[in-house]
Amino acid sequence: MKRFALIMFLVMAFSVSASAEGMIFGAKGGLNLAKVYGDDVDESDFLYGGIGGAFFCYMVNDMFAVQPELLFAMKGGDQVTSGDETGKTKLNYIEIPVLLRLHIPTEGSLTPAVFAGPSIGFLMSAKFEDEDIKDDLKSTDFGLVVGAGLDHMLGENGGFITFDVRYSMGLTSIDDTEGEDQADIKNMGIAFMVGYGKSF
Repeated sequence: MKRFALIMFLVMAFSVSASAEGMIFGAKGGLNLAKVYGDDVDESDFLYGGIGGAFFCYMVNDMFAVQPELLFAMKGGDQVTSGDETGKTKLNYIEIPVLLRLHIPTEGSLTPAVFAGPSIGFLMSAKFEDEDIKDDLKSTDFGLVVGAGLDHMLGENGGFITFDVRYSMGLTSIDDTEGEDQADIKNMGIAFMVGYGKSF
């Protein structure tokens, strides 16, 4: 099911990019500061990890754009304490955020933007210290992403460098236990990314 969803997303994205004007393609990557939170998390420090992938941006007009992304994101938390256990939790996800971007018109080569949108993550691997805990966690994670960015145009060839900082918040528990025994544990993260995009 996860592979099917990813394949369908890529097919749709490339189909739209091949036919629509105002389409931008690019890649980005950077640092993700991740931790877990919830009623059943007593403590969690930030875990430093990577985040990166590709993005497609369709400019609806000069101010609004829709931007789906396909990212690999390292999540989890350092020194996570839940009940009697404390340790490092490393979670790797393939994430698909779909962001609505508002570009703020300015003169010159710099264009600031704010964005927000839903995100779905597919769990690829999960470890608590050296123990594999993937079977104990949900295969999908639903969240919300908000952030701001700055695009720097590079001449008239349609290329630009993009910077953004974003906050991601899980909306559902990642614990796969059913019923009242399910622990309230959610992902969150603060990411800093830089990338390159080009319109065509």
